[in-house]
Amino acid sequence: TTKGTAIYEGLEFSGGIPHIKKPFDTVKLILSPLVSGTSVSVKFKTDKEASWRYAVTGSGSTTFSQADQTEAIFSIGDTANTYEVGVELNPSSNSSPEVQSIITYLGDNKGYEYA
Repeated sequence: TTKGTAIYEGLEFSGGIPHIKKPFDTVKLILSPLVSGTSVSVKFKTDKEASWRYAVTGSGSTTFSQADQTEAIFSIGDTANTYEVGVELNPSSNSSPEVQSIITYLGDNKGYEYA
């Protein structure tokens, strides 16, 4: 049978300081070796936005599909008080990507602003 696209949407993150803007820099996905034909995408919302935006890879793509890879890095490059992350798993036939971990990296604290 053919698998459907899976979507993970995380909870809102403020780091315990929702009154301070934080530089959300990159997201790294730790994957089981990516099966050929499958792909992953990272999406995010900042400060309670209504719509999701897509993070991009180093090549500017919104999807990562390099077979046998176990890490994918996406850029966010936004500053916000709060942040939500989502991941889309795009299957191929009966194979689907498997995410082991989602890691969000913050930039340095020089850009913090009180809101």
